[in-house]
Parts: sequence; C-alpha cells; structure tokens
Amino acid sequence: GDVFEVVLAGADDFDDVVLRKFILDPEIQEQVVRAVKWFVHRDIPVLVASPYNVEMMEIIVTYLRADGIKVTGGVFLRDGFLAKGDVSLVAADLGKMFSIRGGDLQGKLDIRHAKAQVFDDDEKSWPQVGKLLIDGFRYERFSDKAPLDFAVRKSWLERQDSESFTPQPYEQLATALQALGRRRDARLALMEKEREFRRKGKLRAFRWLWSHVLEATIGFGYTPWRAVIWLVWLWLLGGAVFWLAGSSAAMAPTGFAQI
Repeated sequence: GDVFEVVLAGADDFDDVVLRKFILDPEIQEQVVRAVKWFVHRDIPVLVASPYNVEMMEIIVTYLRADGIKVTGGVFLRDGFLAKGDVSLVAADLGKMFSIRGGDLQGKLDIRHAKAQVFDDDEKSWPQVGKLLIDGFRYERFSDKAPLDFAVRKSWLERQDSESFTPQPYEQLATALQALGRRRDARLALMEKEREFRRKGKLRAFRWLWSHVLEATIGFGYTPWRAVIWLVWLWLLGGAVFWLAGSSAAMAPTGFAQI
C-alpha cells in the first residue's frame, strides 16, 4: 500500500505544534491539520519551519520525518506517541529538550547529527536492536528521569544500526555522564568504546592482542591505578619465589668476595 508520512510544512511563524489523540490512518488519502500546519500526504516533501515546541502525544503515525527542523523550545514524542515506521530527525536542532519518554518507536529512530540540550528517554521508548541511528547526535546532559547507569546505557548503544565502528556515540555518552558527576559510568563508556573498536575495527593479530593486554593491565588507560596492583602482585610473587627457593636450599647467599 501507499506510505504516508507526517511532515512539518509551512514557513509561517507560530508558537507551538501540539497534536494529541490524533490517529493517522493509512487508508486516508489526505488529512490536513490546518490549525498547526501539519500535513499528512503521499510523497509530500519536507519543508522546514521553526516552531517553539513540537509535542506529539497519544498519537499513532505511520512515519515521521522532520530532517533539519529547528526548534527553539523542544521536541516531545512521548506519552502515548506511537510510530509504526521510521522517525527521522537528521541534522535537526531539537532545542532545549528532546524527549521520547513513554513513546513507542517500532521503526528506526534516526537522529544522526541532530542536537539538543537535554535528552529525555526511558528504556521502553528505545527502538529495537538495529533500529537506532545516533552517530553525531549531540546533547549536553540527560534529564533527571533518564536512566544513567552505564549497564543500562550500554544496552541503548547496542541497539545501533551499524556494522562499522563509530566512536562518537560512546564519547558523547561519556561527556554527558561526566557533566552529571558520574565519573565511573563515563569511564566505563570510554572503555566500552575501546572494546567496540576491537570487535569492529578489523585489527591485526598483534593489535588485537595488545588491546587485551591494555584492558587487563590499565583499563585502556582509563584506570591507570591498576598498574599499581600489578606491581604489588609482581613484588609479592617475586618475594614468594625467593623465599621458597631459599627455604628449600635451592638458592643460598654466595657471601662476599674475599680480597
């Protein structure tokens, strides 16, 4: 059947785009919400406008595409928002907050090279594995309600649609966590970036082995204090070897040379 998209059209100035309890039926050939200048139409191109807030709650859409949109306030796809197809916000300026909390994204979420000051989400709002495109997505921090534990955020990163290594999502996550004072989680994010590079970077045997050595000894350089532990263990091991050798007479002092 035909594919329908929600697109933002019209260049007139207006304050807010708010859609609530609005169902986009694929069987409808054309449907226009004139008051807020949102259109649903077959093969209509995307036009850029600059609203203050874009709020879509309790809405079912087939596709949503607003690549390059510039929003001053924020974009809120939450609280009953259901996208059966892809949501594309490539290179969009999402304003002060981008929220998908309480949303249901069944297709891909493409926010590559988009930016927002605050990112608000929850685990239930994430798309399925292989349907998340976030390379180049920039945000300053997470909202107060967003999950911050790295074990949870790792699952978010693992949903990316990429067979190649892209370091930016890991570095961006670490920066945002660091800004919230979660230094350990930020460090874990950077260490996971190195593991991902090892998995997808097509390293030669020596570099692959050296990567394991660096991880085991100093945590890729992010936990240098591990080197002290290794030195202590080596010192204890050396002491134990010499003590055992001395107690079994396998080693004995040679005395001082006579002149």
